[in-house]
Amino acid sequence: MDRLTEMEAFATVVDQGGFTDAARKMGISKSAVSKHVSSLEAR
Repeated sequence: MDRLTEMEAFATVVDQGGFTDAARKMGISKSAVSKHVSSLEAR
């Protein structure tokens, strides 16, 4: 996955206060946000 997208997802989760609102803001599914953050954590 693209590291920039992973970092954007993480920052959006923090900014929005949760995965659901982050997903809504980014226009992607909650599971996609979770996968981006998980991939970033695995690095």
